[in-house]
Amino acid sequence: MSPFLWILLGIVLSLLELAHPVMIFFPIGLSAIATGVFGLLIEYFTKIPYEKMLITQLITFFVVSAINIYLLRKISKEWISVKTPKSSQPENAILGKEVYAKEDAKAKTMIEVESPSPILGVNLWHAKVLDDVKAGDKLVVVGHEGGILVCKKASPNV
Repeated sequence: MSPFLWILLGIVLSLLELAHPVMIFFPIGLSAIATGVFGLLIEYFTKIPYEKMLITQLITFFVVSAINIYLLRKISKEWISVKTPKSSQPENAILGKEVYAKEDAKAKTMIEVESPSPILGVNLWHAKVLDDVKAGDKLVVVGHEGGILVCKKASPNV
């Protein structure tokens, strides 16, 4: 492939990143541009047409792509990462909510619990209970392990 086609492909991919910002088209576009520039330099210094070096083109493109993607992802994590206060994260919105045991259970076992009002849009949850509970006992959510609530018995005065 001609070095100029590599450069053109790189420009098109880089511009495509503007329309679809997924942080992948830009580093690949830069790699295509680098492959084209490398091809121009090889043609200039060796007088060998770069079109005849398909393997060299592909190796250059894949190596530079891997480096670019790695570096851009590493840098973009710093640019994009937003420190969200713990209390505003949706998974922490469930802490302190009241739920009711649907069955009897021993401490540290899994049961189903029901919320009188939806928690994150759901009324029935799987939960790990920290205390022995009976069906109908009021529980308080004290944490979560993925999609599993961690609950303990509510104090009598709550």
